[in-house]
Amino acid sequence: MFGRWPFGASKPGRARNVRGARPAVALVLGLILASPAAARNVDLEVMGGSAVRQNGVITVWANSPQATLTLSNPGASFYQAKIQWLNVPTGAFLTTPQGVSDGASRDGTLSTSISVPGGSQGVWRLDPNLKGNFRFVVTGGGLGGLAKADHPNFAIHLGNSGHSASDLSEALKVLRFPTYTLRGTHDQAKSFQAKLGKAPNAFVVDGTGFIFLDNASGRLDAAQHRWLIERFGQFREANVNRSFVFMHLPLVDPRKGRSVAMKDRDEVLKLLQLFKQNQVKAVFTGNQPLVNQSTWRGVPQVIVGGAYAMSVEMTPEAVAIRRL
Repeated sequence: MFGRWPFGASKPGRARNVRGARPAVALVLGLILASPAAARNVDLEVMGGSAVRQNGVITVWANSPQATLTLSNPGASFYQAKIQWLNVPTGAFLTTPQGVSDGASRDGTLSTSISVPGGSQGVWRLDPNLKGNFRFVVTGGGLGGLAKADHPNFAIHLGNSGHSASDLSEALKVLRFPTYTLRGTHDQAKSFQAKLGKAPNAFVVDGTGFIFLDNASGRLDAAQHRWLIERFGQFREANVNRSFVFMHLPLVDPRKGRSVAMKDRDEVLKLLQLFKQNQVKAVFTGNQPLVNQSTWRGVPQVIVGGAYAMSVEMTPEAVAIRRL
């Protein structure tokens, strides 16, 4: 449930500030981590991002301002490590089920030292610390759209950057704001998910819901449809009264005589009905080298590709979308 902890932790890990952690980026699940005595299996799961261990440091790439790291220690003794978080909003901080565990980010990174007792889990989640008015930028295709962004709180890239996953992650590191990414039709699924995280994914910023879907194959699979219905239910329980959806392929191609969009018309109609019922303010899509705003069955669709960019200004009362 949003606003609560998605995982329990009977003996949550403790955290304290450290300096000098060295960064790296990649996916890790079921990581083997070495202790001074011997190697031990430590299970690591990241929701809304990816992680890797290198040179004694676990580095988390946050593909969500609410990325969550769960570390399960099945051993008998404490597991201790340093963790570096990258792609973090300025002012964000880490929380545990017991409260705040780390100070606010000033430069898009957070570093922490953890200690997880044997036979238990440690859980840490980012809090973006965004309240009231905030702004995000949406772009797709080449990275030129990100160059147009004027210090947003965060950006969202809709896929097909023209870069490998490794090169894309390196390019995003130098930006002064976090950028959350979706896979496009030209992005290799396995390497993209390993470096940058995978969809579906959802997060909430000050009462506004954000949903990432992976339709690069031309449709959503059954698991994503079930997940989507569950997330909208969680949004309602958490009193999230407005939301945005992001995916690579458009629901409908607005160009006459063209059909570069989702393949199954019946699926599209079901999604439009679901989005309208759940008060989706806009569906942002890419793949096409243009900017287009249209409405289908009462649901606004915004196509932004070809390195164009749209700025979305958020206040408690209104949403303003404009082209950069």
